[in-house]
Amino acid sequence: DERKSSSSKQNNLFEGPGCLPSDMGQREDLALKALNKAVNAGYSKNHQNMIKRYFNSLTSIRTELEDAK
Repeated sequence: DERKSSSSKQNNLFEGPGCLPSDMGQREDLALKALNKAVNAGYSKNHQNMIKRYFNSLTSIRTELEDAK
């Protein structure tokens, strides 16, 4: 017997279970949100670089603490 295939004529897009929130249950990263707000506040490039280094150091400390658990 030969097998034949055919493509679906319907466009069924799976959007996941209906009980998940639109953000897929991900926690909001408050540090990243604060960084974006600070960078877009109109500071000079020099200050923006200092702000980015500060938030990067906070993130690395947080990661180290989480890894130690």
